This record gives sequence, C-alpha cells and structure tokens, in this order.
Amino acid sequence: MTNCPNITLITPEPLEPKLVQRWKTIVDKYLPRGVRGNTNILVGGHQKQTDFFVKKINGKLGGYVVPLTRDLTEDEAGICALAWDRACPEGDFIIDFSQHQNSILFKAAIQEDILDEIADQVARRLHGDFVTAKVNEGWNYGPRKNRMQHQDPRLLPWEQLNQSYKQLEINKVRKMLAILESINLHLIRR
Repeated sequence: MTNCPNITLITPEPLEPKLVQRWKTIVDKYLPRGVRGNTNILVGGHQKQTDFFVKKINGKLGGYVVPLTRDLTEDEAGICALAWDRACPEGDFIIDFSQHQNSILFKAAIQEDILDEIADQVARRLHGDFVTAKVNEGWNYGPRKNRMQHQDPRLLPWEQLNQSYKQLEINKVRKMLAILESINLHLIRR
C-alpha cells in the first residue's frame, strides 16, 4: 500500500481498460469533492506525480490505486464499494482504503478532549443546581457537614471547591457518558 491516503480496488485478474476507467469514474462520482489527490511514484528511476496508478499484487497487476487528500471513513469507502458492485456485479474484488493509525489516534484524542469538556461542563451545572436547591432549603456553607445546623462544605462556587471533590463529580459524569456509549447512544455537537 502506498504511504499516501488512498482507496484501492483489488481484483484477482487484471481489469480491461474500460473497467479501469469505470473505477476512476466511480471514485470521482461517489467520493466527496476535493478528496481525490496526487502522489509521487517512481517510474524508470524518476519521480512522477500521478492521480492514479496500478500496482502488482502477488506478481500480477491487480491493485488500482487512487491517491486521496485524506483518509476515508468506512461509510465513504462503502459507498464506492457498493457503486463498484453495481457497476461490475460479476467480478470478485476487494476495496481497501487507508486508515492511518496516526489519524485514528488523533481522532481518539479529540474525542477524549470533547468528553472531558462535556464532563466538566455537566459537573459544573449539576453542582450549581445542587447549591441552588440546598440554599433554597435553608442550608449554607460550613467547614463540615452538619445536618442540625444545615451546613455543608460543598456550598461554594465551583471554582472554590477542592480539586478532589471536583474530580469526583467529573468522574460521575464520565461514568454516565460511558453507560450511554455502552448502550450505543452517542452525543453529537450541533
């Protein structure tokens, strides 16, 4: 596989030129605009920039590679695979596409940052609601919890709370987010 992001049609036998053109047309038609890219390949000892090349697989032609500007999602590659299957239902093929580990790790890091942000914001709001409810019930701040005097050390603004209490509240929210994910519910930002 080339080092650049790509989508590759792999066939057990070389394709006729008209089918090669059909593959290029499907990629152009079904991938998002601007995803098609270029790469440099070595031809006769010289670097050549190209937007398509064929590579050998097991000693014979069979990998029809389209360089891309980024890795594809599974859905994007799946759309091309379905279109190729409709265009060429009699042939055997595999659609391979790049999913570089770095981009996967980068996406995971972004998701963790977003979850941290969500957990922090939800914990802050829940704490604010807790303080409001307790104050409305006649409670106020005290260095120790005292039910008789209606005092609680948590009745402070979020910023003034000790870090261990904040982290407990954030961890509760993270646990709730993990439960949502375990039942296949996901949050999206609009």
